[in-house]
Amino acid sequence: MLIVMTALLLCVVGVAGFFGYRWLMRFRLEGNGFQVNVGRRLSEIVNRQVTLARFRQGPVRDLSNTELSVDGRFGDLMQTTKFNDVHLILSPASWMGGDWDITTLRLRQGVVQLNPGRTVDAGVRSQPVQRLPESGEGGFGISSSPSSITVETGIFDDLTLKWPGPLGKPETLGNLNGSFRFGTGALETEIKEGVLDTEAWPPFAVKWIKSRLVGTDLEIIEARLGLSESSQARLRGRATLVPDGSLSLQGDMDPVQVKDLIPAGWGQRVLGLFSTPAFSWESSFKSGAPAELKGPFLIQGLALRNMPFLDKFAALVQVADYQLLEFPEVRGNFSWTPERTVITDLKGERPGMVRIAGNVEVSASGLVTGTIRLEVSSLQLVGLRGGRPAHFVPGGEEGWSAIEFQLNGTSQMLTDTIPMQAPAMMKQSGGQVPPPPAVQAPPPPPEPQKVETPAPDRPLNVPSLVPSSSGTGVPTSKEDAESLFNDLIGK
Repeated sequence: MLIVMTALLLCVVGVAGFFGYRWLMRFRLEGNGFQVNVGRRLSEIVNRQVTLARFRQGPVRDLSNTELSVDGRFGDLMQTTKFNDVHLILSPASWMGGDWDITTLRLRQGVVQLNPGRTVDAGVRSQPVQRLPESGEGGFGISSSPSSITVETGIFDDLTLKWPGPLGKPETLGNLNGSFRFGTGALETEIKEGVLDTEAWPPFAVKWIKSRLVGTDLEIIEARLGLSESSQARLRGRATLVPDGSLSLQGDMDPVQVKDLIPAGWGQRVLGLFSTPAFSWESSFKSGAPAELKGPFLIQGLALRNMPFLDKFAALVQVADYQLLEFPEVRGNFSWTPERTVITDLKGERPGMVRIAGNVEVSASGLVTGTIRLEVSSLQLVGLRGGRPAHFVPGGEEGWSAIEFQLNGTSQMLTDTIPMQAPAMMKQSGGQVPPPPAVQAPPPPPEPQKVETPAPDRPLNVPSLVPSSSGTGVPTSKEDAESLFNDLIGK
């Protein structure tokens, strides 16, 4: 009986000791002293000011914190970083030693504010990281001032990068979901989804980003942006993450609807599938040349419509179909900057019928300027009503005729230098070209008039000049002839 009571007492003491230790540990971890010491030590390690809320202890090896903030120092591309709901799982050894080995770090939500153009007062530039005094919170179990902190793997559920756009509007790479790990001297990151939202472009879905950061040098190993449900852009490149740094990207793009890439005013006037086999992006964070996206392009199934010069061209060559000008393929080069989009070496052909060439520039405000050259097969100018138009000159090849003109205006009012009055159909529609009319079949040739052949005159009912007994009507004797003559003159 004594043995049983002793064993029971030992069990009670053991359980009480365990829960007592857990209670004391929780009281220590969730106290102000532990919070202050950890914040001080994190600030020393990253050499930036770190502030955090009080810790909460979860299951056996878990710690959590509702808020953790990092302030960037002068010379950082980052201005501030703030994480909400930080969750740590530490190794068993971390709870009894002086080092923190975080097996899993989970960041539920975070915002990283980038601001390369910020200015800092000279007195602030040299201000060191604030060294908080170490709290005398005691020390048993996990250390509040670990000599080292390592992270094996990390997960982020909703991370957002923010920076000011060219016109001051915030741009974001947000809703990022992915993971990271610290390799040998590098931070390796894989992002599985997110959204890129910039001032100049519609939002693009982030499908995948794999990167490697060493110091301030970021290598973008692979990235994919969703341009539409079926189209993607593949990217790779490098960036230097300092205020005077830069971003350099190369890639290619699947075909995407032109109307998804251009201002809404042109979306129903220029149609087709745009793609580029090799483009490049160059930008600087703080100073330097404006950001530029450039490369060769291909537009499949280009269709131009509802533009006055098309109506004039169709009237000149007397082909109503040319009010909707279509080309199987059009190629050229493009250059985009925040100020303008420039298209050069534009070339396309509707085999054997019409060609297009030229250069066009569209400003950020939507103003269009440029030169367009349209060529038609010279055979189409033969036999036109009114003769061959005087506006056409010999084309680039034998058998082609060309007209070249300037464009100027916006999607609401586009003018050209084709020297002719606007056709009546355009005037009646208030300057807007109506949908191209159906091609009218030539009228059938008139049926030949029927010429009635007049019926032969009825024979005169004249008695035979010479009554003849033989019935032939020919007089056969002198007496018969004399008798007939007397009858005619009435004796």
